[in-house]
Order: sequence, then structure tokens, then C-alpha cells
Amino acid sequence: MSRDYSVYGLLIGTGASWVPTGIMPLWRSEERRAEAVPVPIWAIQRNGRTIVVDTAFDRALTGDAWASNFSYRPQAEALREIGVDIDEVETVILTHLHLDHATGLDHFPRARFIMQRSEYEFWTGPMSAYPPIARMCPAAVVQRLRSLHAEGRLVFLDGDHELQPGLRLVAVGGHTPGMQMVAIDTSKGTLVLCSDVAYVYENIAQRWPIGLYHDFAATILALERALTIASSDSLAVPNHDIQLWRKEPVVQLV
Repeated sequence: MSRDYSVYGLLIGTGASWVPTGIMPLWRSEERRAEAVPVPIWAIQRNGRTIVVDTAFDRALTGDAWASNFSYRPQAEALREIGVDIDEVETVILTHLHLDHATGLDHFPRARFIMQRSEYEFWTGPMSAYPPIARMCPAAVVQRLRSLHAEGRLVFLDGDHELQPGLRLVAVGGHTPGMQMVAIDTSKGTLVLCSDVAYVYENIAQRWPIGLYHDFAATILALERALTIASSDSLAVPNHDIQLWRKEPVVQLV
């Protein structure tokens, strides 16, 4: 296995609490729902090249009503902290198309965006006209995705895919129709970027799924699959746990 990957979590924004963000962790107490909510992007490096996972958000596509709940720093600034010029990023993996993961698209001018075909088809299809759907993937994002597709900058997958040796995309659904995770072979073992398969470490420790889902049964099975693939629970990385960024806005996982 290729074990020479480095993986970073880069904090882009932080919400003061879970309550106004619309993110629902299901099992959390009211006390825990008052904790801060981080919104990161992830950087995977090997042999001098960087792949980014998710784009975080941008007010231009989310709109003010949602973005005003979060602090924000530009994606380019975060990537510079690990020596990466955002204009040189050629590959961005989109785990799913919710607004906190996929509304920073225009910050990556040279990138191609890799996602599951079913994810694109759901959010840009007939359901996009319904307000509850549009709240999670706004009309401006749908329009931008269609434009990127026309430009040939979207790459669609139909299931699991080995992007390069030791780096695999794992299609699980559940949270959204085309939800995918990223599994990376590292010097510590196989690390899984769970994205929203797990919001916080308690989801992993308690084997308890998140509370916002397209298919509840698939959400349960997605978490099980993450924990089966990861070499240990400590290598299953949730997406929105403030524990990771309490000290610094950039953390190196491996």
C-alpha cells in the first residue's frame, strides 16, 4: 500500500452553535448543541501534489441568511498555510452538495470536481424546485454546477473508485443520495474522511448516525462501512467536531 500521504484539516468557518446552522446531529443534548460548529476543507498531499476534499462555503452562493451564522476566512488563505497555491489545485473531491461543503466552487478556478453521478442528478433535477431542497443546495449552486458541467469540469462516478494508489472514494449514500467518503492509506493505517457520515467523534464512539438524512437505513450502514474501512476508530475522522480545531485552524492528521 502507498502510505506516504499527508492529510490536513483546514478550518474555513465556525458557527457559534449548532442551533441556527440547520445542522442536526440527532442525539446531542441541548448543552452539546450549544458548542461551536466548524466548517473545514481537507487537503491530501503526496509527491508534491495536493487534492482538496470539499470546498466549504461562500456567501455568494449560500446567501447571507445562512452564511451570517458563521465566521469565515478565504479558502486560499487556509491553503497557503500548508504551502498550497489555490490556483494550482487541479482536483477537488466533493463528498456531497450541501451548502457547507460545495458552495466554495469558484475559489478553485483550475480544478475539476469529482462527485457521484447520483448526487449531481438529484440536486440539479426536479427536486431542486422544492424549497426544503433548495435550502440545502441553493438555486445559485445548481446553476453553477450546470455551468461547470457544460465546461467539462465535473467528473461523475458511479460507485466506489480508486482515484490513485492508496486513495479511494467510497460511495455510501444515506445523508444524501450520492454521499461519498475518502479512504486514504497512510503511515498510521487507513484513514477515512467521513464527511457527514459522522459529524462528531461521539457518532463514531457510540455507533450512532447523524440526524439529517435522505435514507436513514443507508446512513446507519454508511457509518458502519466507515468504521470497517478505517484501521481504527481514531482514523475515522468526522467533519464537524470542534475538538479538532480548538488550538489551531490547521491540523495535520497524518
